Amino acid sequence: MLEALAAAMPPGITWTRPRGGFFVWLTLPEPLTARKVLATAQARGITFPPGEPFFAEGGGERNIRLPFSYVSPADIARGMDILGQAINTVSGFS
Repeated sequence: MLEALAAAMPPGITWTRPRGGFFVWLTLPEPLTARKVLATAQARGITFPPGEPFFAEGGGERNIRLPFSYVSPADIARGMDILGQAINTVSGFS
Protein backbone atom coordinates (compact mmCIF):
# COMPACT_ATOMS: atom_id res chain seq x y z
CA MET A 1 0.00 0.00 0.00
CA LEU A 2 2.82 2.41 0.77
CA GLU A 3 4.21 2.02 -2.75
CA ALA A 4 0.73 2.49 -4.24
CA LEU A 5 0.17 5.64 -2.18
CA ALA A 6 3.51 7.08 -3.26
CA ALA A 7 2.62 6.44 -6.90
CA ALA A 8 -0.97 7.67 -6.81
CA MET A 9 -1.40 10.49 -4.30
CA PRO A 10 -1.32 14.13 -5.32
CA PRO A 11 1.00 16.58 -3.55
CA GLY A 12 0.06 17.57 -0.01
CA ILE A 13 -1.31 14.17 1.01
CA THR A 14 0.48 12.44 3.89
CA TRP A 15 0.14 9.00 5.43
CA THR A 16 1.48 6.89 8.25
CA ARG A 17 4.07 4.20 7.75
CA PRO A 18 2.96 1.51 10.19
CA ARG A 19 5.39 -1.00 11.63
CA GLY A 20 2.48 -3.35 12.32
CA GLY A 21 -1.28 -3.45 12.39
CA PHE A 22 -3.81 -3.49 9.60
CA PHE A 23 -4.32 0.13 8.54
CA VAL A 24 -2.62 3.16 7.06
CA TRP A 25 -3.92 6.57 8.08
CA LEU A 26 -4.03 9.10 5.25
CA THR A 27 -4.29 12.83 6.03
CA LEU A 28 -5.77 15.30 3.57
CA PRO A 29 -4.60 18.93 3.45
CA GLU A 30 -7.02 21.68 4.45
CA PRO A 31 -9.69 22.46 3.33
CA LEU A 32 -10.36 18.90 2.09
CA THR A 33 -12.34 16.53 4.29
CA ALA A 34 -12.65 12.78 4.11
CA ARG A 35 -16.43 12.99 3.76
CA LYS A 36 -16.14 15.24 0.70
CA VAL A 37 -13.73 12.80 -0.93
CA LEU A 38 -15.83 9.79 0.09
CA ALA A 39 -18.81 10.66 -2.12
CA THR A 40 -16.59 11.05 -5.18
CA ALA A 41 -14.67 7.86 -4.37
CA GLN A 42 -17.89 5.87 -3.96
CA ALA A 43 -19.15 7.13 -7.31
CA ARG A 44 -15.95 5.64 -8.79
CA GLY A 45 -16.41 2.28 -7.09
CA ILE A 46 -14.40 2.40 -3.86
CA THR A 47 -15.23 3.22 -0.27
CA PHE A 48 -13.36 3.89 2.96
CA PRO A 49 -14.14 4.85 6.55
CA PRO A 50 -13.62 8.55 7.30
CA GLY A 51 -11.56 9.21 10.40
CA GLU A 52 -14.08 10.90 12.71
CA PRO A 53 -15.50 7.72 14.34
CA PHE A 54 -11.97 6.66 15.33
CA PHE A 55 -11.11 9.89 17.19
CA ALA A 56 -12.65 9.62 20.68
CA GLU A 57 -12.07 13.27 21.51
CA GLY A 58 -13.15 14.71 18.16
CA GLY A 59 -11.24 15.45 15.01
CA GLY A 60 -10.36 13.13 12.19
CA GLU A 61 -12.26 15.10 9.53
CA ARG A 62 -9.21 15.10 7.25
CA ASN A 63 -8.25 11.47 7.95
CA ILE A 64 -8.99 8.32 5.96
CA ARG A 65 -8.47 4.83 7.38
CA LEU A 66 -7.08 2.51 4.70
CA PRO A 67 -7.06 -1.24 5.40
CA PHE A 68 -4.37 -3.36 3.82
CA SER A 69 -4.59 -6.72 5.57
CA TYR A 70 -7.37 -8.33 3.56
CA VAL A 71 -6.93 -6.67 0.17
CA SER A 72 -4.82 -8.01 -2.69
CA PRO A 73 -1.87 -5.92 -3.91
CA ALA A 74 -3.59 -5.45 -7.29
CA ASP A 75 -6.79 -4.21 -5.63
CA ILE A 76 -4.78 -1.90 -3.38
CA ALA A 77 -3.00 -0.35 -6.38
CA ARG A 78 -6.28 0.08 -8.26
CA GLY A 79 -7.98 1.54 -5.18
CA MET A 80 -5.17 4.01 -4.52
CA ASP A 81 -5.30 5.16 -8.15
CA ILE A 82 -9.05 5.76 -7.83
CA LEU A 83 -8.60 7.50 -4.47
CA GLY A 84 -5.93 9.78 -5.92
CA GLN A 85 -8.26 10.67 -8.80
CA ALA A 86 -11.12 11.35 -6.38
CA ILE A 87 -8.92 13.63 -4.28
CA ASN A 88 -7.82 15.51 -7.40
CA THR A 89 -11.46 15.91 -8.50
CA VAL A 90 -12.63 17.21 -5.12
CA SER A 91 -9.66 19.55 -4.78
CA GLY A 92 -10.20 20.91 -8.27
CA PHE A 93 -6.94 19.60 -9.77
CA SER A 94 -8.61 17.51 -12.47
